[in-house]
Order: sequence, then structure tokens, then C-alpha cells
Amino acid sequence: MTLTGTVSDFDNEGLFGLIIADDGSLLLFNLRQTPAALRDRFETGTRVKFIKQASRPGARAVVVVPLDAADGSGPLSAIAPGV
Repeated sequence: MTLTGTVSDFDNEGLFGLIIADDGSLLLFNLRQTPAALRDRFETGTRVKFIKQASRPGARAVVVVPLDAADGSGPLSAIAPGV
């Protein structure tokens, strides 16, 4: 299931981020697992689309892309089909 939310914070190294999902849940994401072509587009306040994946100790966001890249104008179809 694809969800949306807002990037709210990054760790000091900028490798991990926190997303506040529109349903109110908090999810971590690994910036190193995002497509290299999109990495510089993530900052605090960026609206994103992602898939919620169960993991331990809690769910995390995967296949995270900025919403403006998910509207069909960006390279999303080649990078993350189905999101």
C-alpha cells in the first residue's frame, strides 16, 4: 500500500530520516536506499510517497520518493514502478 507523509527530520549524518505519515504514524527511512538521482531532493518538509514495510523494532518507509517526482513528471517510473 502506498502512503504519503512529510519528512520531519534527519540524523546528524543525514543518512536516516523520519517521516510523519498522513495517518499520524512515524516511520524511519534510509536515505541510502533511495535512488541516487532523487537523494538531494529530500529535506525537512518535503512531501513524500512511500511504501510502509514491517520491520523490527517498528515499521519503516521504503521506496520513498518526493511527491513532485511521483506525479509522472520525474524519473519515478524507471526508478520505482508501481509507486
